Amino acid sequence: MKKTYIEDIRERDPINSVFLVRDKNMAMAKNGKPYMNLKLMDRSGEVDGRIWDNVDELTTRFDKDDFVHIKGKANLFMGKMQFIINSIERVDERQVNLVGGLLEHSLCVARLARDVSERYPRINRDLLVCSALLHDIGKVAELRYARSFDYTDTGKLIGHIVMGVEMLEEKIRTCPDFPAQKTMLLKHMLLSHHGQYEYGSPKRPKTLEAVVLNFVDDMDAKINGIALHIDREQHNPSAWTSYHRLYDRYFYAPADEAETETIPAPPSEPATEAPEPASSLREHKNFTDKKQTKRNNRYQEPLRTSLGDQLAGSNLDLFEPREDGER
Repeated sequence: MKKTYIEDIRERDPINSVFLVRDKNMAMAKNGKPYMNLKLMDRSGEVDGRIWDNVDELTTRFDKDDFVHIKGKANLFMGKMQFIINSIERVDERQVNLVGGLLEHSLCVARLARDVSERYPRINRDLLVCSALLHDIGKVAELRYARSFDYTDTGKLIGHIVMGVEMLEEKIRTCPDFPAQKTMLLKHMLLSHHGQYEYGSPKRPKTLEAVVLNFVDDMDAKINGIALHIDREQHNPSAWTSYHRLYDRYFYAPADEAETETIPAPPSEPATEAPEPASSLREHKNFTDKKQTKRNNRYQEPLRTSLGDQLAGSNLDLFEPREDGER
């Protein structure tokens, strides 16, 4: 059965796919009849689900955080998409490919850190890349993530930044003679990667590497957040997205360049130079196209394989000594 994602479903579309039940509540309609209100999700987004019939019998078939196979129809209600569910059955999680984003984000930040360090020789590349891989390590304990995401009690009370420093310190204790200077710098990187006090950062960045980490972490999060917002509205007939509350703005994202407004060209003036031969223009275009293709392939190649494939056989122990004896 082909998976249909929430972001691709439109009004009146039939629903026949698997989703995660993020929330499940019973409610009472105005006529006194019970109904069920669900929050359903997949990797592309969330949607409300409604069960109006056979509620008492269907509620026993699944629980919150279960994967369920749903049959029904999509419906717009007060401008918001919802699923009207006719059939729902629990699905064994072994049949589902679980998707998470922490590893992807950490890997992207590390790649950005590596690229920046190649352009600025003053940056300590090893320190920056190591901290990029570790900056959100506390989230593995801050969040409950077996299926849907939620915060643990410790996560709510302490938070992933301090928890990450504690995890780092615990690991370093197992490494004999780990340099005290590097320990201090790594801790500072984790403590300051949110940049500002108002963003939950216990310290502001006070080393060059810490400043860079804050910037690349923020850049990756913002780019992915905006791109996801645009992708979710790919069928929007307008060239502008809906309002994004987090970024406090609309985004211009026409589906086709032909839809963009054109500015009339100024009146032509007498040519002062002979026009460039057409063959020369074609050669320039071919060179530019090849250059762009090469650039695109450079960044898209890692996406063609899964992270598991890319990391297979790799040594992920960040504290293992290098061949030169350095840590």
